[in-house]
Order: sequence, then structure tokens, then C-alpha cells
Amino acid sequence: MLEKLREKYGEDFSWYEFTGNNLRKQIFENRLRTELTPEHSLFEKGKDLVAVAKSERNDDVLFWDGVDYYIVHLTWGKGNAHFPIYKIIHQNDIIEYLENDYLYG
Repeated sequence: MLEKLREKYGEDFSWYEFTGNNLRKQIFENRLRTELTPEHSLFEKGKDLVAVAKSERNDDVLFWDGVDYYIVHLTWGKGNAHFPIYKIIHQNDIIEYLENDYLYG
């Protein structure tokens, strides 16, 4: 999915994509489930989210539910009703969002 942005910006592009059954992918999926408490608005959906990519600049991880993308800023602590914070991005807008994040983030 991110090949064109990697080709355009090379190693400067700040997101890397998980491939196959990557151990890091599993770590981030498990971490998300650990941080989402029952009070969190993403709790129910969280069990179905699949890790797609990770930002190298911060703790943002891109997840996908088969329809939309979720950029979740993992806290590496105990979650609550407000954390981790996240953004929902429509699948048609994700490439533009990540490119803008690279350019202006």
C-alpha cells in the first residue's frame, strides 16, 4: 500500500509497512488490546483491528478494520476512557493523509 510513497520519498518516508505475519505487527496488535479499556470508544472495534504500518517518528500505528484506517497513538501504559487517542481515516484518504503527515508532520 505504501510502496509509491516509499518510492517517492525513499528512506525519508517516516512510515514502514508490516508484511506477512510479522512479529512486530503482532506486538502492536497485542499492545492496542492491552491499552483499550472497556470505557474506551474503540474498545469493541479494537479486537478486530489489524496493524498495517508504524510511524518511525512516534508511537503512531496504522490499523485497519477492512473499511477504514485508524491511526492510534499508543501510550505504552495503562489505557483509560480517553487514551490512547486515535483518528479514523477513510480508506480513500489514507495515502494523502500519510503523505501530508510525512511532509508537514
